[in-house]
Amino acid sequence: MAIPSKLLDIEEKWYDKVKDKADYWAKMVKDTADEYAKGLANATGVAEDKIKSGEMYKEFKKFASDPSKYKDDFVSGVKSARDRNKWAKNFYKALTGEKPK
Repeated sequence: MAIPSKLLDIEEKWYDKVKDKADYWAKMVKDTADEYAKGLANATGVAEDKIKSGEMYKEFKKFASDPSKYKDDFVSGVKSARDRNKWAKNFYKALTGEKPK
C-alpha cells in the first residue's frame, strides 16, 4: 500500500517548520553545553566532570558555541530525509506493520 497523502503532508509541514525556525533553534542551542552535561549526569548517574571530560561533551560544546554555523547542514539533512519520505515511511510501517510501496 502507498503512503497516505495525509502522512506526506504532515512530513512536509514538519520540514517547513524546521526550515522556518532554524534561526530560533540555533539561538536556543547556543551555549547549552553545561546544561547538557548536567542533564546527562542527572539522567545517568555519571559524574558531571566525567561527562565533561568525554568526547561527546567536547563535540557538543564545540557545536553549541556556534550552532548557526551548523543550521544549514541541519536543515539540509531534514530536507534530504523529507525528499526520501524517510519519516513518513517509518511512521507508516510502525502504524500498519507493512512496508510502504
